[in-house]
Amino acid sequence: MTAQGTTRSGARPGRPFLSLAAERVMESAIRLSGISAIVFVLAIFFFIFREAAPVLFSDEFKPFEFLFSIQWYPTSVQDIRYGTLALTAGTVGVTLVAMLLAVPFGLGAAVFVSEFCGPRMKESLKIVIELLAAIPSVVWGFVALTVISRLMVTYTSAPVGVNMLNGGIVLALMSVPIIVSIGEDALKAVPDSYREAALAMGATRWQTVIRVIRSARSRRTSRRNWARRRPDRRTTACCSSPGSSCSSSPSW
Repeated sequence: MTAQGTTRSGARPGRPFLSLAAERVMESAIRLSGISAIVFVLAIFFFIFREAAPVLFSDEFKPFEFLFSIQWYPTSVQDIRYGTLALTAGTVGVTLVAMLLAVPFGLGAAVFVSEFCGPRMKESLKIVIELLAAIPSVVWGFVALTVISRLMVTYTSAPVGVNMLNGGIVLALMSVPIIVSIGEDALKAVPDSYREAALAMGATRWQTVIRVIRSARSRRTSRRNWARRRPDRRTTACCSSPGSSCSSSPSW
C-alpha cells in the first residue's frame, strides 16, 4: 500500500502559481537592490569626478598646493586657491582624538557586558547601547554645538567651544555604542570551552578575561576598524562641533 502510494505520488506536487510568482518577484527585488547599491556608488563617484574635472584639469590647479597649502578660497574671483592641508589635518586630528577616547571606554564596556554582567543586566544594557547607536549624527552635532561647546568654554577657558577637542568628544560618544556592541559580539564568539579550560586550570577571573580577549583579538580588530569608519563619515556632527571654517589654528 505504501509502495503503491509512493509510486503513484512519485511526481512532486506542483506549487501554486501565486507562490511561484511571489518568489520570483522577491528574487528580482533582492537582485535589483544589490545591483542598485553598486550602481548608486558608481554614480556618486561619477558625479564627483564630473564636477571636479574642470578644476582638476585647469591651469589654476596645482597638486602640491592642493595637498600642502592651508589656503582654501575656491570661490575667490581674483585668486582661486585649493589647499586641503587644514581640512586633512582637522579630519585626522578629530578622528584620532575620537578613537583615543572611544576605544578604551568601548572595549572596557564590552568586556564588562560580556564577562561580568548578569543575564538581566546584560539585556538591559544591550538595549540601551542599541538605542544610543541609533541616535542620528545631526542630534549629536546639536548636542556638541549647544552643550559641549559651552562646557568647553566654561571649564577649559577656550576662546571658542567649537574646536577639535569638541569634535573628538562628540565623535567618541557616537562611536562608543558601536564599539561596545561589536566588541561584545566578538567576545561572545569565543567558545566557552576556552573560559572553562582556563578556570579549570586555576586561572583567576581577570586572567581568564585576558585569555578570552586575546582569542577575540582578530575578530575585534576587524570590527574596530569598521567602527572607526563611523567618525570618518559623520559630516554633520563634524561641521557642527569643531566648526565648519577652514583654519589651521591650533585651538583645542
